[in-house]
Amino acid sequence: MTMDEIQEVSGNERVFPACYNRLPRKADWEISNFKMYADELRLRNFTPGVFNRSHWEKLMTLTCMEHLGFLNNKNTVINIGGGIDAINYYLSKYLKKIVSADLYDDSWPTCPSSVLENPDLYAPFEYNRNSLKFERIDSKNKLPFNDDTFSAAIAIGPSLNFIGYYEDIVYAIKEFSRTVENHGILFMDLDLSLTSVRAVKSDSEYFFSPDSLQKLFIETPFKPICKIDLSNPDFQQEETRADRWLPPKRAWNSIGVIPSRIMRNFPFIRIVRPTIFPVLVVSKNEKLI
Repeated sequence: MTMDEIQEVSGNERVFPACYNRLPRKADWEISNFKMYADELRLRNFTPGVFNRSHWEKLMTLTCMEHLGFLNNKNTVINIGGGIDAINYYLSKYLKKIVSADLYDDSWPTCPSSVLENPDLYAPFEYNRNSLKFERIDSKNKLPFNDDTFSAAIAIGPSLNFIGYYEDIVYAIKEFSRTVENHGILFMDLDLSLTSVRAVKSDSEYFFSPDSLQKLFIETPFKPICKIDLSNPDFQQEETRADRWLPPKRAWNSIGVIPSRIMRNFPFIRIVRPTIFPVLVVSKNEKLI
């Protein structure tokens, strides 16, 4: 897709911000697509202007996919760490095929093994049963797909940060690249410490520094389709505190906003400040913008 085609698809800048690769902003809730997608996904407790990480990353990913022309029945997409999220069921109505890849070993409530046999158990609305498939896959290993199988890949949640160390993440992204066709797109978000000189590894999660993020795109075939804008984060204090705190042996990074009354009940320790997550839209082997 050329720059002219992207501009033609994206149309009014008010509908979609010019920069895809950036931090969350309060103005995002003014994007017309956000409310529409929130309604169609049936997101619980969605309140325009109130930040929720889980909501934001889904709504921004769908907005990116629409404006890059990926929501059509010609495309096949793999959702890494997709769990039983509503976005899988939603995309089945628009894509030729959507594969949700996760452990599905009952280790988390979002990874029930029963979804492999009966996806209807977790469907939040009607969906295309012929287009959606759940597969038990550990993204730390080689993906069981041929080269150039998919038009695009999704890795939000942040599923990539929980894979392991930096080398493990690089390997996983190279596997995504192998299975995504040339010039395909990877929609992902990564946890990032803006104030850390070097990356940080907790018991279960890897936090990128700006330098390690830049290094990631040198060592993998995916390249950002536009400049990564890490300036002026609107959500770096109370709104993202659940993304900046860790209990001693467990990361709570993907929970979203944790109420103060719950925060007081856990012996949290602060390890980096602040940790923020950009949405990153990257293209295989070609810089589109």
